[in-house]
Amino acid sequence: MNENKGMFKDQVEVSTRREGVYWTPLDWVAEMHNFMDGLYGSEWADETLIWDPCCGGGNLTRGLNPAYMIQTTLGQKDINSLGGELQGEFRVRQEYDFLNDLIIPAHIDKMLKRASANKIPVLFLMNPPYVTPGKTAVRLDTSKKGATDTLVKGFMGGIYGCDQMFLQFLWRALIICREYKLQYRIGLFSATTYLLRNSFDALRDILFTNVKFRDGFVFPSNHFEAITTKWMVLFAVYERNSKTPSPIEFNWHVKDRNRDGKIETIQKRKYYRLDKNKSMINWIKAVSRGASSGDNVPCMTTGIRTKPRVSKLPKDAFGFFTFNNMYLQERDNTYFTSSASAANRGVAILPSNFWRFIAGFSVMRLLNKNWATEKDEIHIPNTHDRMYREWCYNALVYMLFNKQNNSSGNTVDWEGEIWRLHNHMFWMEKSHVKSMWPDLDFDEPKYNHKVNRPYYQENSVPWTVLKLAEASESNMLWPESKVLLKNFLGLMDGMYRVRLSDHKIVQWRRWDAGYFQLRSMFYSCPGWDKILIPSRQSLQARLISYIDRLGFFGVYGPGVLKIAYDRLSVEPVGR
Repeated sequence: MNENKGMFKDQVEVSTRREGVYWTPLDWVAEMHNFMDGLYGSEWADETLIWDPCCGGGNLTRGLNPAYMIQTTLGQKDINSLGGELQGEFRVRQEYDFLNDLIIPAHIDKMLKRASANKIPVLFLMNPPYVTPGKTAVRLDTSKKGATDTLVKGFMGGIYGCDQMFLQFLWRALIICREYKLQYRIGLFSATTYLLRNSFDALRDILFTNVKFRDGFVFPSNHFEAITTKWMVLFAVYERNSKTPSPIEFNWHVKDRNRDGKIETIQKRKYYRLDKNKSMINWIKAVSRGASSGDNVPCMTTGIRTKPRVSKLPKDAFGFFTFNNMYLQERDNTYFTSSASAANRGVAILPSNFWRFIAGFSVMRLLNKNWATEKDEIHIPNTHDRMYREWCYNALVYMLFNKQNNSSGNTVDWEGEIWRLHNHMFWMEKSHVKSMWPDLDFDEPKYNHKVNRPYYQENSVPWTVLKLAEASESNMLWPESKVLLKNFLGLMDGMYRVRLSDHKIVQWRRWDAGYFQLRSMFYSCPGWDKILIPSRQSLQARLISYIDRLGFFGVYGPGVLKIAYDRLSVEPVGR
């Protein structure tokens, strides 16, 4: 029985950080021990051979008194800090390269054979180094080129995920368990990506040929020393099993420190790996066309700045919808422009995918992400619900006044030529704008200008104006949308003189200057926030209220919404 758990209450951890290595905080170690008690009883450690193959300072087993224990690590300093090497009958502590040295040291070999012969449970308990081959991998704070080029990586046969060091540790542990025919369990601290992304399908198929998932909990990464970003850390418990289907969903305990610094369970919720046929991103792409066969058009980095590179759009495109994927963690990388995007990831906005674009963009921007929800992927909504069309009309209004709306009506210098960008994501007809603000710039390009695309309709009415008219005629515009449109119109009217002073870069005077351009004037109008923010938040809140009903998160909606919104306020309007 573990009699030393009380030591964690007052013990202060002095952690060290090496490249990719974060020692496990002691309160989370204690939480892990208690979690194991709940699974296997309070005497689980007394009856188990525990091997921590990357033991560092020995935190994972601190406070335990297991029957047998193996601690190995690459650093001799760590071994010395733990009291030096041990090579006894029941305890082994020594320097050992778990990922490159394929010969098991003699004392460890003897202990494993004894465990196999006597059917002693073996637990690989580990928090592997968070080292990745490059800065784009699993959003970790450090990377080290070449650090993951190990012998174990070579054994993994180039399978997707083989360059993740924590997966190499898991792979080697499974090899050892199979070679020694052990009765084994694995307790692993890691990122969650390998369980929740379709790209890891092949690795998961192999993993769940050997193990079954028993239970797990997640907590925010910034509890590790020197990590400032928040992403989801998983402690997962696996047990020996043969050929279980790779799970598509997991029930994990969501834990965090409360205001008093004590760890508490917020809720138990489902995390899922979405079938490709149900994903929003594939749904949008299914009715989209590639831009490679279109015309050369300006390549935009923002609503007003260009990049000197070849870019194309189909002739009937309204702009470009940029996104990495449809996981909440990418909400801040989701935006659209009036011309091609320098990011070169996403789809052209077309008549065929317009409403799917509206749905995808709006859901990504409506939902605040946090560390516990960022891996959630957007589903195809229930388009047969009678509320879907109405929701989309009002999401269009929300989209027009979102800070990630980078559409613009302006002229840009690209590849040595002047281009006139039409803003198809505009909310007023040209004649209406002219009647209200006659001194704006209504001139169209001269002979020495190029036009990215004329308005899709021959009468020069922006596409969104036509859709708003449809909504109004169908009585589908909510009062919240009408108030937001009215308030923004009043704000623009109040800033008319400021707008006439123009801004040569942002080009306020263009009649179809978009929200990206106009919002830079806000701070010249005292009280703008009291005019715009409340009405925008009201619309946002009502749109959010239908997300569950419309199935944007499938059967997982209630859990997503609870943890996302019980603790987070509605997103404010930025500049």
